[in-house]
Amino acid sequence: MRSGISITAGLKLAEAHQHIVFCLKAEFDSDDILLHSGGGNITVDSEVYEGAGTLLSMSDVSDDQELQSSNVVFALSGMNAEVLGYALTEDYQNRPVTVKMAFLSGGTDHVIASFVLYKGRMMQITVVDDPNGGSTITLSTENRLVDLRKPSNYRYTKESQNYLYAGDTSLNGIAKLQDMILYWGRLKPDGVRDSEEDWRDTTRNCLTPAMLPEGLKVGDEVDSPTGKTKVTEIIYKQREGYYVLEDELEITSDHPILINGEWIRAEEYQGNKVYKDGDVEVIYVETENELLTVKGWAVSGKYQ
Repeated sequence: MRSGISITAGLKLAEAHQHIVFCLKAEFDSDDILLHSGGGNITVDSEVYEGAGTLLSMSDVSDDQELQSSNVVFALSGMNAEVLGYALTEDYQNRPVTVKMAFLSGGTDHVIASFVLYKGRMMQITVVDDPNGGSTITLSTENRLVDLRKPSNYRYTKESQNYLYAGDTSLNGIAKLQDMILYWGRLKPDGVRDSEEDWRDTTRNCLTPAMLPEGLKVGDEVDSPTGKTKVTEIIYKQREGYYVLEDELEITSDHPILINGEWIRAEEYQGNKVYKDGDVEVIYVETENELLTVKGWAVSGKYQ
């Protein structure tokens, strides 16, 4: 049995004869419209529905295994002043609509059981006023699966996540995953670093190209706090954002720098510091003595 259908409702569905009415609940901002397809007033789940009889009609409701939106159209014949007022004055689009199937005890207005047949959103109200009669208010609805047709401008990125949830850091590492190599179900080739080293290459201790000599390559000598030292490794990577310290040193947040004899991360620097957001090419440089001098700053020349 489908979820949400009580045992009593299920038994009534199995009977050869039953008295059924369809109950429409349209939730406008100022109030709810409650109508049903029978006569008189009935109470369903503590809510009173007004009988519209044959003046209220609805299109077929489909429920199958296909993951797709179902359009349901409701029509109210005769110019109902209350509904007309909502249609003309309220912002009704995307407001909830619920249809319930209710079973009445024969010859009475007593509801034995009910269940939700359809839930959707109002999309459009059309008013046709025929001076010769037959005036009709038509309400078109879609269930929430219609959202699957709408393109999303959001992505699984740090920027989209922070726009939706300011300060959320859960997707900060997404960009780093693009260059990771995972050896799943097979041995790692000879000469390839272990996973900690691979992660280092992708994320840590980088400078922007403007901070290094043009054409720098492995084996070149560079300045360091203790004199000349040779470059032992260079890796070019993409990184999300970097800091500019004192308007001169462009460095990633986790890169250690030597300040007053103490190693700190660039993001911990207390002086003039500006963060530049967005994707940027950065360079990881490793040296023999594990030190590097850049723009007069002493920075680490190894993974730490």
